[in-house]
Amino acid sequence: MRGKMILFRCIIIYILMIMLLLGCNRAKPTLLERYYGIANARALDNVGLVRGLERLYRSDTLLIQIGGCAKLNGVLCDGSAWSYFFANYNGDIEINYIWDVWDDGRIELSRSGPPIKSSNMKELGPWLKVNSDEAIKIAIRNGADKYIKRHPNAEVQMVYVFKGYTPVIDMQFYDPDMLGECEPQWWIRADTGEFLYTDAGKYCREE
Repeated sequence: MRGKMILFRCIIIYILMIMLLLGCNRAKPTLLERYYGIANARALDNVGLVRGLERLYRSDTLLIQIGGCAKLNGVLCDGSAWSYFFANYNGDIEINYIWDVWDDGRIELSRSGPPIKSSNMKELGPWLKVNSDEAIKIAIRNGADKYIKRHPNAEVQMVYVFKGYTPVIDMQFYDPDMLGECEPQWWIRADTGEFLYTDAGKYCREE
């Protein structure tokens, strides 16, 4: 009987040691598992957080583009992400690094874009004054309301980018149920909200 008790205790000690070793070797959370962005965000809501994370990896990059799909209230389309494009130079070659912040707040350093010949990339940061909800309102005041009346389920593909020397929010409205049928664009300035351009009159025939 005593021998069985000793054997039982040895087994218990062995199991506890295995559990302790497994606990010690458990992987620590990665950097991105420790950070979450704002869920159901507008385009600019997570810029500061993403830029801070990018700085932990690289200190010499510029924020050159933001893109994503927005609902008419300016927040992310369901199941999608805002993508933040950073870039630096390797000689005269531009190297891109892309961060995604998903609609549930998950953050991913998703991929590196292919190296491309430099196109005089510019830092967007100081020009980012108009968030996605306000940008869509400006488009609506400049004719997009007519499109929305015909397509109440419309969504907006949005890109913040320099076009030449102008910081632009390029918005392409589309109907998820009628892809390719009528997808007009509106451009406004990313810093002032000034309306710049739309192709709605010539691109979409009247219904």
